[in-house]
Amino acid sequence: MIKTLQQYKFLSIFIVSIHLVYFLVALYFNGIYTVDSPGYLFQAQNLLKYHSLYAGDLLPPIQNDYFALRPPFYAFFIIACKSIYHSDYSVLFIQNIIAIILILNVLKTASELRVKAKILNFILPICLVFYPAHFVYANTIMSDTIFEVMVFLLFKTTYLFYQNPTLKKALSIGLIIAIALITKPVSILIGLLVCGVMLFIKNYPKIYIAYLLVFPAIAYLSLSFAVQQETGYFQFTSMKSFAAVRCLVKYSAANAYGPDYADSIASAIVSQSEQQATLAQRYQYIDSSCNHFLVNHKMAFLKVYVKGCLTFMFDPGRYDLYKLFNANNDNALGMYQTLQQYGIKATLQFLLGINFWGLLALAILICWNILVVIVFILFLLKTHSPTFLKLLITLFVMYFLLTTGVLGVSRYRIHIYPILLMAILLWANQSNFIKKYLHD
Repeated sequence: MIKTLQQYKFLSIFIVSIHLVYFLVALYFNGIYTVDSPGYLFQAQNLLKYHSLYAGDLLPPIQNDYFALRPPFYAFFIIACKSIYHSDYSVLFIQNIIAIILILNVLKTASELRVKAKILNFILPICLVFYPAHFVYANTIMSDTIFEVMVFLLFKTTYLFYQNPTLKKALSIGLIIAIALITKPVSILIGLLVCGVMLFIKNYPKIYIAYLLVFPAIAYLSLSFAVQQETGYFQFTSMKSFAAVRCLVKYSAANAYGPDYADSIASAIVSQSEQQATLAQRYQYIDSSCNHFLVNHKMAFLKVYVKGCLTFMFDPGRYDLYKLFNANNDNALGMYQTLQQYGIKATLQFLLGINFWGLLALAILICWNILVVIVFILFLLKTHSPTFLKLLITLFVMYFLLTTGVLGVSRYRIHIYPILLMAILLWANQSNFIKKYLHD
């Protein structure tokens, strides 16, 4: 890493400077919280004082959903940061350092893949400027930056394993997956994806895969048993059921019958679930009710799912920018919720309510996101990058695109943005247009 800093001195200064600017903006406007942030802060407090996973205020009425709502790794991270200096801004300061190291690691990896210095010095700053969400969430009490690091480390270590399979690298992959598991539930299937990829890598004992799975299995079982100790129900996450009723069913129902019916059906499922005798029966009722509704409304679900996937790739991040400047109204529907519940016409009306400069910024960011998707496709079809590298980048992008699905917004693209950066840099390195522009 020191060699990278010396080799790309001015680019490194830019990377540090842009993170510092966003940190100072967050410091000034205090836009460092989302509606989810209190849950992480409460969980850190509850772990420290009561050894409880509860991601909320431990005052009656206790909501059992909150014991399995947030995996605890980020809460432990908050505890560690605040042990140095007891302030939420100490968490953000360290998150920024981690985010800087991540981007420098992307720079180092691209350099190792023989991306030219001219390309890196020209393309990387543009890519960073036009994706503010990376910096916004480095300055937010949320687990996204930590998870972004885990995903890139998993991607890079898997590629290094392909180049030279060793037991140490296999165990490293397993450890990264385990940490990712206890950071965000969306990673629950990524271990299987990586193991599936590793089955096709040659010239190493396949028993390595079994060793790899040890750490993720320990993480999954430990967290599930910890939840069982507090609730009596063996469960890894309650987020799946929560998202199913509040997002999958609600948005699908809104698409089929309108927003009023969507609110009533979601409320009815939750209300009926609370009448069940046990917590296990409550979740079984929610899951079965949601599955029954979605199976009987396949086209409505498909429509909102496709909308979510498109939003994942093209969302300009209005919420993220408004949050940074502490200008969000948490009681009002955002652009994404408006799209899913009320449709495109209502979304256009929403956009017309934004001031000119805000609208211009969103238009520029949408155009940039469209360009990123085009470049990603060109990278896959037109470059001579190693086949396995292309496959791995595609699998990671598609995994998060498809598992995020209906919930797709700009924030969730953070997790794969360093990998998309790799695709953009590798394409630019072979693009005749870019070479001509840079007189290379």
